[in-house]
Amino acid sequence: MFFAYNEAADAYNLENMKAIEVKTDQSCNAENRDAFTASVEVTTANTNINQEVILYRPFAQLNIGSTNEDIAAATAAGITVKQTKVKVTGVYTTFNALTDKVVGEPIEVTYSLANIPEETEKLKVTVNGQEKEYTYLALNYLLVGDKDSEKSLTNVEFTFKPENGSENTITFENVPVQRNYRTNIIGAVLTNPAQFNIVIDSKFEEPDYLSWNGVFVKEPKQDANGNYLITSAYELNWLAMQTRGEQPGHYTCCRYA
Repeated sequence: MFFAYNEAADAYNLENMKAIEVKTDQSCNAENRDAFTASVEVTTANTNINQEVILYRPFAQLNIGSTNEDIAAATAAGITVKQTKVKVTGVYTTFNALTDKVVGEPIEVTYSLANIPEETEKLKVTVNGQEKEYTYLALNYLLVGDKDSEKSLTNVEFTFKPENGSENTITFENVPVQRNYRTNIIGAVLTNPAQFNIVIDSKFEEPDYLSWNGVFVKEPKQDANGNYLITSAYELNWLAMQTRGEQPGHYTCCRYA
């Protein structure tokens, strides 16, 4: 059983890999709560195991994003959003890494008020065949189903707190979510919440990160001239690995049993 995660996030209790607890006292917009999982069968008599293991997210990612026009109109009205929180229904809190299934019954979970995601990366969503950029207002990982499970529905209560002024709450009902998929609620969320789109995409179908000799790496994008665009330590690790002439496989080992 494999479960790769960021220990600094303090988001999981891994005392029992067949009942991994997803802590519910979490802040909104904690991107380091992301995690990956897989399980494989091995023969105990085989002491020389060299097997490829691909890990996938057991979560759905729920994003809320605003248009540039929405941000500008809100700012002009004196609304500068600094913090958000999200309450969702139908979320599980326990996961079995052996069976790749959720455990127990779904509950309502609130991700508490926290600073919105940093502007270092835009929320990119393809709408009507065209990729557009939005500003992140909220980002959360939801444990919503088993491996290969179909979409489920969740009700989302989104609250934003301006730099000056009181909190404002918007409700989105029957939002589709699915494990290893992104659900994006996008539009004029701050100034006209009646105008929004819900787009679910499978950008998480392929694993984002690989581990090579215990170091996480990610292949960076290239510009039109073939130059690598380094935006994270993972991508810098990949470039260093390439310089040494090494080639990674899909091996990821952070916590196993």
